[in-house]
Amino acid sequence: MGSITRPFVLPLATALMCLNSYSLAVEVYKFYEGRDVSLKFNQPLSSDSTFEYEIHLIYSSCFFCRNGTMIPGCLTPQQSMRFSVHFLRTSTNLTVTLRIHNINAEDSQIYLFAMREDRNGKRHFSNQDAYIEVLRPPSPPHCIIKPTEYSAALNEINCTCLLGSDGDGSLYCFQDARKIPYKGAPVRLNDHVTWVFWMDALLPVKCCSYEPTFPITSESCSQFVHHPSTHIGNAEDSITPFSGYMTTITGDPERTDEINFSQKVREESNSATTTAHEAFTKSTLIALMILFSLSL
Repeated sequence: MGSITRPFVLPLATALMCLNSYSLAVEVYKFYEGRDVSLKFNQPLSSDSTFEYEIHLIYSSCFFCRNGTMIPGCLTPQQSMRFSVHFLRTSTNLTVTLRIHNINAEDSQIYLFAMREDRNGKRHFSNQDAYIEVLRPPSPPHCIIKPTEYSAALNEINCTCLLGSDGDGSLYCFQDARKIPYKGAPVRLNDHVTWVFWMDALLPVKCCSYEPTFPITSESCSQFVHHPSTHIGNAEDSITPFSGYMTTITGDPERTDEINFSQKVREESNSATTTAHEAFTKSTLIALMILFSLSL
């Protein structure tokens, strides 16, 4: 009977005992699904030594890479297409990089990097372990837009998204590549969260959910896009778009509240000698005139 080829590291049962004994030392890495991620293992080396290394999946009780060569039978067919390993050796260090394309839930594992180094006629063993936790990001937002009583130049946009698996569900909306202001704190209900924004009624708006580890920009945001109707823009050419407050929005949604925004609206109204009620009345008259003209 032929001999069975075994990995050079300690038997798996011993490796598991070591992991259980030193579970607090396991590095935990959290990634959102759908991202391309890299996991790096670094080991010091002697300049005149030789070495071998392997990367194991602890939960699957197998290894999938030896000395940069992918070993079949451990990864699933989908993982085999998405995993790759690269290494870089210097005179004093070895860096092995595991790259995972489009990471998903099946990649949540403890990854064990094991190395054997031969130097001065002696063998030295070392290992590193890392736990990858794959998180579900918040869902794309569902948004509705409606007029606001503060100014005819403003609309209110309500966006709701499903919370991510870590309980996070933040949203940004953009106009002219700028984040637009929040109206108060988010409202959380079970596994959903709703954000309310103020927006310039005459400008297109783009909204997206995001997670802290993957910030979004106006250029990358396309989950919800709204363009105002052309005839509304023509009928209200006399209205100056409200934009002064938009430049003051910060990255912290909890620090921008309705009181501050209302104060800004009143300041603008006072400078124009028009109260919020008068502005709302004028916008109502304009809307009635538009409806009347469209019915002719």
